[in-house]
Amino acid sequence: MFLTRRARLRRWTRVAAKSLLVVGIAIQLIRPEYPRGELPGDGRMTRFVAVPGNVDSLLRRSCYDCHSDETRWPWYSRVAPVSWLVTNDVRHGRSNLDFSRWSIDPIREPTPQQRFRWMCRDVRSDVMPPRMYLLAHSRARLTDTGKNALCAWADQQISSAHTRNARETPARR
Repeated sequence: MFLTRRARLRRWTRVAAKSLLVVGIAIQLIRPEYPRGELPGDGRMTRFVAVPGNVDSLLRRSCYDCHSDETRWPWYSRVAPVSWLVTNDVRHGRSNLDFSRWSIDPIREPTPQQRFRWMCRDVRSDVMPPRMYLLAHSRARLTDTGKNALCAWADQQISSAHTRNARETPARR
């Protein structure tokens, strides 16, 4: 039986499409484990740090999806293979900074001061929020005004932590 070139191509295309469909359905059975907080912490950041309303809304809009237990999981985060990428990004984000597990220990790293410094550095250098995240969440984009407000607040927290630590540390003789 001799098939024409077009018939062979059509047949191959059907087989490939069916195979892709079967693989696409099969990979839906491989569900990623949704991340839990990994950093040691004493509780939610807002329990220990005064967060003004404007900064709180910036953090919730631009940071909390990856850096807290308050992640909003969109529909595509449940469809493989995108679900694998999203859960990996959230796991990575929480391993670096987790607003739901905030440590107040001034010695255990990362210290609150380090977290505030890193937060401002990454926002100012446009590392955070990541470009890939911004493609799907344009509302998370921070304006220069938002970045300035966030960094001013972070700097204030660093200064007040240094003042608190200086008062709590006994003077050496």
